[in-house]
Amino acid sequence: MSAITSTTTGWTDCRKARATNAASSLKSAYTAQLGSRLATPAQDLLTKRVVRYDFESRLEAWELDTHLLRVGQLFGFHNLVYLVIDLMPARNVRDYENIIARLRAIPAYADQNITILEESIASGMMQSASWRNW
Repeated sequence: MSAITSTTTGWTDCRKARATNAASSLKSAYTAQLGSRLATPAQDLLTKRVVRYDFESRLEAWELDTHLLRVGQLFGFHNLVYLVIDLMPARNVRDYENIIARLRAIPAYADQNITILEESIASGMMQSASWRNW
């Protein structure tokens, strides 16, 4: 949920295609980094295993962040809207135009997140019943 680093007038595109592209980019970066750092495979076998483990852990966490941790009491896309608007500058007409443009983009941002939540429910990746009923 990196909406803070998105464009000044819009929200981060959080659809599945974007997430897949980002994961692919991350995999390419790790592969390039691993290939450039390892001169002799026998000598750097441990490093290679650690980097691979780190990469796999980040990809697994990515799915958790996308599906399981999207909405919470303190954090989530619903609270991120307020945080981002609060962090935006409000000193001149251009700043206020950016704030208004971002506010107008909230319905599309909410729809994208609702779609992700529906996918999470369909795949069974959600909080356990005991936690939800707490």
